[in-house]
Amino acid sequence: MTHKVLVVAFIVTFAALAAVVAGACLRRVGAERPIALGGGGAAFVATVTVGFVIASYLRS
Repeated sequence: MTHKVLVVAFIVTFAALAAVVAGACLRRVGAERPIALGGGGAAFVATVTVGFVIASYLRS
């Protein structure tokens, strides 16, 4: 059980980092704040999805 919690924590932490970086990059190139937040949210969702797909593949 502890291993599963650590994997989920790692995936969510990595996704949060990807969201922050994506939002910062969008702000840097001149996007308005709502656009940057949307881009960061999309990066978060995509990273979490890919992370769980990879974890599921490795577990099977």
